[in-house]
Amino acid sequence: MDFRERLLKHLNISEEEFAFRTREPSFSDLPSLPDNPVLLRVRARIKKAIEANAQILVFGDYDCDGIMASSIMVSCLTAMGADVSCLIPSRYLDGYGLGRSTVGEILSRKPNLVITVDNGISSSEEIKELRENGIDTIVLDHHEIGQILPDAFAILHIDLIPFGETPVSAGFLSYLFAKFLLRKDDSYLACLAALSTISDCMPLVSYNQKLVALALRLLRKYDFPTIRLLAGDCPRIDERILGMTVIPQINAVGRLVKERSLDRLVRYFALFKDVEATARWMEEQNEERKELTKKAASSLSLDSNASGIFVLTNLLEGLNGLLANRLLSEHGKTSIVFSPSFGDKTLLVGSLRANPGFSFVDFLDQIRDLIERGGGHDLAGGVTVKAENLEALKSLFLRYCGEHPTEKKEPEAIPMDVSELTMDNFRFLRSLGPFGHDNEEPRFLLNSVPTSCLGFSKNQEHVLATCQTGAKIVGFRMPRSSFSFQNPFVSFYGRIGLDFYKKKPNITFFAESKTQD
Repeated sequence: MDFRERLLKHLNISEEEFAFRTREPSFSDLPSLPDNPVLLRVRARIKKAIEANAQILVFGDYDCDGIMASSIMVSCLTAMGADVSCLIPSRYLDGYGLGRSTVGEILSRKPNLVITVDNGISSSEEIKELRENGIDTIVLDHHEIGQILPDAFAILHIDLIPFGETPVSAGFLSYLFAKFLLRKDDSYLACLAALSTISDCMPLVSYNQKLVALALRLLRKYDFPTIRLLAGDCPRIDERILGMTVIPQINAVGRLVKERSLDRLVRYFALFKDVEATARWMEEQNEERKELTKKAASSLSLDSNASGIFVLTNLLEGLNGLLANRLLSEHGKTSIVFSPSFGDKTLLVGSLRANPGFSFVDFLDQIRDLIERGGGHDLAGGVTVKAENLEALKSLFLRYCGEHPTEKKEPEAIPMDVSELTMDNFRFLRSLGPFGHDNEEPRFLLNSVPTSCLGFSKNQEHVLATCQTGAKIVGFRMPRSSFSFQNPFVSFYGRIGLDFYKKKPNITFFAESKTQD
């Protein structure tokens, strides 16, 4: 089998799926919201507010999905001629969603209509208070529906609107709603929806994949400055650049900034206000985020014999999930990181990350009596605990980790030879993308690379090699001392991508591990 046949077999792609994946994406691949009575009533209510010149307030969330959803709605309503404002809560002052402090802020602004995006489905009491004060609320949300629905003017939830079976982000839902209101597609708003889809780890299949594929094509065509500035000097934006470079800068602001000022991000994305200054601000926040997390990780003293990693730091609580993820990646053990609560110093806020084999949901059931609150999924979650209960929680955590060992399994690799590292094969691989959650990027086993062709960085810590074909091999943290040059060949596990030198693309194999016979 040649490279293409092996790749299609590995991905288990049928001819029908192959045709769908490789067809040039277009707006026709995306779903539309139906003209049902609820949506028609919502559109009439919004038009009524606009005609009366009444204020509409968009209430969002501080993560990338919430910022994108809010930006899409503000942009849409502005285009419709609305008097629209936006309120993004502070992670530290307000917490997630509608709460006492944010309801008070909304009432002080006296809007006629509130549209919640990426939240609101569990805010029954708060929405009731708004209604009692003469304010209608439209809920636009994708989170799990509880036993009681809020008595809102309307609820637009992915489980209540028949548009497709694949779940979508709040940003994508906001885009579909904006499309319904404007009666047209919008290239820029579709790109914001794609950012939210990647950031919220939505399954990158069906119309989610087509949305991201379409957005990548639109970004190459229009090069929107709000996204381009965050992508840096990279001449080719793909889903990895969006996920690893653009989105972290957006999220960093909500993780670090304590005051209620994140509506600045909405003005940036929706209204193109202070673009260069705000882009620099996001970059600075992200650099600070990385430095704080790196410093915290390097200061830890870990017990190598412990069944899990349980640490208390002085990090802002918005960063402890990042540190837990870093510790899990570096040590392969279930990790939970606690930080002092910003609002109540008697409480500690923890974030957990785990590999398959651990069930946070099951663990949560065993510690309910010790914690103040908690929630999440099997491999990631958060808890809040009183400081006096931390040691008891640690004991239960380490015991549970010992009883439930985990293992990170690398994806099955597709074997390939150095001669197959070609631009044509790379283009074929990319035609099957974009890749992401539930549609992982294929990994390859690059066989029989001559050790004689290996080169290294100046400090001898990283592989920087050029093959006879002209393709590059890059392997970070693979020191020269770890290779046996008595063996004529080495094999590398990793992915195929592009590296750019003076904006010229080179086929590159990004090695993640190696084996030598």
